[in-house]
This record gives sequence, structure tokens and C-alpha cells, in this order.
Amino acid sequence: MNERARKTDETREEAAPIELFFDLVFVFAFIQLSHHLAAHLNWHGVAETAIMLVAVLTVWSGTSWSATIIRDDRARPTLAVLLIMVLGLMMNAAIAHAFDKHAWALIIPLLLIEVGRTLWTIAFAPDSDYRNHYLRTLMWTLFCAVLWIIGAMLGPDGRLLFWGVATITAFAGIWTGHPLPGNRLHSAQMPFDAKYFLERCSLFLLIALGETVISTGFALSEAGLSTRTIFAGVCAFLGTTAMWAIIFGVNLDISEEHLEKATDQVRIGRAAVNSVILMVAGLILSAVANQVLISDTYGDAPISHLLPLVAGPVIFLFGHYSFMRLMPDFRAQRHVLGIIALVAAGLLAIFLPALTGMAMVSAVMVLIALFDRTKLSDLSNSN
Repeated sequence: MNERARKTDETREEAAPIELFFDLVFVFAFIQLSHHLAAHLNWHGVAETAIMLVAVLTVWSGTSWSATIIRDDRARPTLAVLLIMVLGLMMNAAIAHAFDKHAWALIIPLLLIEVGRTLWTIAFAPDSDYRNHYLRTLMWTLFCAVLWIIGAMLGPDGRLLFWGVATITAFAGIWTGHPLPGNRLHSAQMPFDAKYFLERCSLFLLIALGETVISTGFALSEAGLSTRTIFAGVCAFLGTTAMWAIIFGVNLDISEEHLEKATDQVRIGRAAVNSVILMVAGLILSAVANQVLISDTYGDAPISHLLPLVAGPVIFLFGHYSFMRLMPDFRAQRHVLGIIALVAAGLLAIFLPALTGMAMVSAVMVLIALFDRTKLSDLSNSN
């Protein structure tokens, strides 16, 4: 275990209030994204929402990562986080109209954050390895910036194309560690507090879960309470509760135990970022599905409503699997079987009433969460 990790075990730090305050900006972003997708529930709307979601989560993950590695002086990251919060709030306010009249309102604060934060991290990087890494990151960021700017100058279809390429490039950079030809990240001995960062990711996912609950509550309020809407609301809440149990049951127990033995803390942190992006995407899809199905509980649900109902939990489980596969005690069979069961439930729901489809999807998620809890009990008894 490297020196930074040993120091972390001896003096455990909790998330600072400024970081929790920073996370609250994204409650607004998630609400904006959910409303945008619900109002444009087609492939074009899905693509637009995915692009803006990755942009938003890149801001969160990049800022949280930089604040994790630069913590020698609390005042320094605090000022940077506060500035990014202001710019992030402006960026999130433009989500609803980013693909029509407010393109520049989205990308100007986005690029100021991405380029500015990368330069700030280079200036205050804790060592030469991190400085070299962020110099590579700057090259990726500037390339994406060109694509964002070109897209803002085009119409909706051209914008979707160029911003889509920018999003894929940004996501690929996060996934691979921003390599350049002959120069890539070697993170085995780099200092990083992965346990602290996992705590940040867990708290952020809790905010995304909260937005799902809020969306369910608003949908119930607008639809009015009846036997059908109450049943749909219970199904939605059970599905959200199952996702909460999956995150905070396995992720925080098995992964924290593994961190005590892991040597490459940076690799675990990168995997956590990738997992968060996918899991938040799944939560937003689930929130939208709950919203539209509670609003219309009569008859058969259209395919456009069933897709987010099934795709949300599937993407969520895949995101959770993408991180937990690094853990030696993790059994992937339940996730694989769960994804298969969700797809089967979605196919059956085409021929069944909407409420039945919601009930089947919620039941699958609850079963997966219960199996995870059983696994934790078995581990505890064996220890």
C-alpha cells in the first residue's frame, strides 16, 4: 500500500461541507435533464439528454477528482469549487434549450470549467506524475472544446453530431485515462485517496436517487391519488429503494474491504467515475419512466415509455457491475441474471398493462437487492 493510502487509514477524512454544497448544484441538473427527456421521449431526445448528462457529470467528476488530490490547503480547492459552482449553475440553467436557442449558454461555462480546472490542477498538482497526466488531459479537453464550439455554430442536427462526437471523446478519455501516443497513465504508485473518493461517489449517487424520489412525488401530485397511481407510485418507490440497497449494500462493504489491499488506488477511482456516469444515466431513465407511467396508468404503455422503464435499471446494473467486477468477492451472476430478467419483463410488458410492467421491473430489482443483502450476511458470518 502506498504512503498516501497508509496515511488515509490512520487519519480518516470525511467529505467537506463545501463538497456536499457543490453536489447540490447537480440536483438542479438532474431535474432539468429528467424534464428534457420526458418532454422529448424519442431517440433524438435520448441522444440530447445523454450528451448533456455526460457534460454535467464530467464537470462533477473532474472537479471532485481535482479536489481529492489537492487537499494540502483547504482554502485553495474551496475557492475553485465555489467558482465552478457558479459556472455550473449557469450551465445547468441552459439545459432545457441547449439544442435550440441557448447553445452558447451551455458550452461557454462548460468550457471555462473544463479548461480552467485542468490548468488549475496542472498548476497545483501534487507531483510530476499528476502534472504530466493533466497535461495530456488538457490536450483531450482542447480537442473536445473545438467540437463543442463547432456544434454551437450549427443547427440542431449538426449540433447533435459534433456534440455527440465531443461527448464520446470525453467519455473515452475518462474511461482510458487520457492517453497520448507513447504517453499514457501508469497509476500503480500514484497517490490517491480512493476510499475518500468512493465516499464522494456514494453521496453523489444518493443525490441522484433523491431526484428519482422527487420525480415520483411530483408525478403523483400532478396525476392525483387513486388506486392506480398509488400502486404505480409504490412500484416506483420499491424500484428506487432497491437501487439504493444495491449501492449502499455491496458497494460500500465489499469495495471498502478490497481497498485495504489494493495497490492501484487511481485505477479504482477511475472505475468509480465510469460507474457513476452509467448509474446516474440509469437513475434518470428510471425517473422519467416513473414520471410518464404514473401520469398515464391506464391501458398499455407505448414502447417509448417501456424503453426507459427497462433501460434505466439495465444501465444502472451494468454501471454497478463495471465497478464491482474489480472486487474479488463480487459475484456477477446476479447482475447478469437480473439484466436478462429485466429484458424479459420488458418484452412481456409490451403485451400487458403498464402497471404490470412496472410491477415486474420493480420485483426484479428488489430480488437483486435481497440477494446482495444475503451475500453480505454470508460474508459477515464467515468472518
